[in-house]
Amino acid sequence: MITDNSSLQLGSYTATIVQSLGCSHGRIHRFKVRLDRLSSSHDHSDHSTGVDRSKLSNHIDLPDQPDSENSGNSGNLPSEWGLLRVGSATGLLQQELQLRTILGDYALIAPLLAHITVPNIADRLQNPSENPDTAIVNLETNTSIDADRAAAEFYPENPENTLPDATPNPDDRPSESNDYLEEEFYPEEPLPDDTGDRLLLLTALPDESQTLAHWLNTPHSLTDVLATIAQLCQVFCYFQQQHWCAIDLDPAMIEVSQPLRYFDLTSVYPAGIPLTSGLMGDYIAPEFAANPTPQSAHSTYTLGALLHRALYGGSSDPSAGLEFDQIAIPYLSQLLALCLSPIAEVRFSLLQLRTLLIENRNRFATPRVTWETASASTVGLSRQRLQNEDSYGLWQSERSDTSSQILAAVADGMGGMAAGEVASRVAIQTVFEQWQRFDDLPTEPTEPTDQRLRSVMEAANTAVTQAVQNGGTTLSVVFAEAQTLTIAHVGDSRIYLLRNAEIYQLSQDHSLVALLVASGQISEQDSQDHPDRNVLTKSLGSKKQLASGYIQISEPIHLQDGDIILLCSDGVWDCLSDADLLKQFQPANSSLNLKAAVQETIATVLYQGAPDNATLLALRCEIRLPDFIPTHLDLR
Repeated sequence: MITDNSSLQLGSYTATIVQSLGCSHGRIHRFKVRLDRLSSSHDHSDHSTGVDRSKLSNHIDLPDQPDSENSGNSGNLPSEWGLLRVGSATGLLQQELQLRTILGDYALIAPLLAHITVPNIADRLQNPSENPDTAIVNLETNTSIDADRAAAEFYPENPENTLPDATPNPDDRPSESNDYLEEEFYPEEPLPDDTGDRLLLLTALPDESQTLAHWLNTPHSLTDVLATIAQLCQVFCYFQQQHWCAIDLDPAMIEVSQPLRYFDLTSVYPAGIPLTSGLMGDYIAPEFAANPTPQSAHSTYTLGALLHRALYGGSSDPSAGLEFDQIAIPYLSQLLALCLSPIAEVRFSLLQLRTLLIENRNRFATPRVTWETASASTVGLSRQRLQNEDSYGLWQSERSDTSSQILAAVADGMGGMAAGEVASRVAIQTVFEQWQRFDDLPTEPTEPTDQRLRSVMEAANTAVTQAVQNGGTTLSVVFAEAQTLTIAHVGDSRIYLLRNAEIYQLSQDHSLVALLVASGQISEQDSQDHPDRNVLTKSLGSKKQLASGYIQISEPIHLQDGDIILLCSDGVWDCLSDADLLKQFQPANSSLNLKAAVQETIATVLYQGAPDNATLLALRCEIRLPDFIPTHLDLR
């Protein structure tokens, strides 16, 4: 028996019993202990205890940590909390020692501070002064009894001849009103596994606020849940590599700090070696009760049961009525159904499960980007312009739930007769045909986005040069993949970014007026009415070969939720200032009707006289992370 405040020396420590933590499977008793590490002058440790001084832990820092100055060990170093486990020297603790030797110095396993085998633990204990309120743990029967009755039973030298007295205590007899009840008493006998040598293992005490048990009852994001289960799967994979299998787990004996730490390995067994009896539990595969031979499929079930518990709480047993096809989380519904399948052969291997957990964690951690688009184009009100020489195009692709792409382009043609109309149409057609070739590749393109955009622009220039003479076109292109935007541009059509009630011109005006403003020869105000306002310095179709730097290719731009991208011909921005454009698209959030805003903008251009063709293409970016809270937690 072990009493509160009794103490014993284990290696470099004096361990004082603070509290019994109960008895786990395999009749292993757990105790919270205060550890006072002896100074070198007081260290008389027995080398048989198996202490590894390099693994002594000081990581516990709790508010009620014992004060070494008042602990009665003035010659010792500051105190820590520890976990002492006591069990049969031939039972699961010995099996854990064997596994720890095989695993070596593994970062995800909490190291042993000391271990020792003793024939009689009473010989090691230093008991406190007698106190009637002292709690006593009887290792023979797994009970706590009062000090008076325990004194005579405390590990006698000959336990076979000194069983606890079956004579009832007078205080325990029935009252007179219940005299008619027949009194029966049965002798107590020690269980077979409770005899023989004792093995004591000492580790640091898991921080209760960081245990898996505490973690399971607090809300976490879906990505955090998957990351934690993936870490445990990594530990299970390491067990499997050594031909051992985890068939269960104790959430109170696992810390989910960084990194995760395993404190109790008594639920890990040699693979393929049958147990003498089956086991049952919340995280144990149901078939293990009838066929207790550890295999990796049991580890997969344990992790699946834990994932289910983290997401939904309650029982993980499919026979309890859970319908997996009603779980409204794509991918995880299928994963859980297979992990918890009653047919062991159907379950994933641990390596497959680890890969799937990581893939799904990355999937749910990656923001989902969607695009809303709107467009409008008008020939304008000029009596000299009977054809719309503007062209535009749009292409979208969603390769997965989180990988989206969008390509948009606007071209403003120029030249006599129908040359401008043909030039802009050919340029837009070439852009999307060339880009489609990249998308049709069986593998992801190896070229960077900027190089692909440059090759598309050069192909458009070649096509325009061959299609028309004495004509050309502007061309403004944007490409966005996930949250990254890149632009390619030639001419004086414009690309704007609207963000946080501000407007930014992303493209450069390749015009004579823009050069004059940049050189300081005229002001921005003067450029509004300059006679050479529409004279371009760059366009597609004017040269067969484009010099390096001819095409403006931007650095990648990181998109934010609510960003609006505008592509427009000069017929729009010639009539509306940047401030006017910004006003048309406020507020730039989900309440804004994008199509209505585009139509209203073109209507305003017409109201201003619309002396040129006017085309506007608007793209609004929406970025959302998966929003999931475990359903078993009432967070209202």
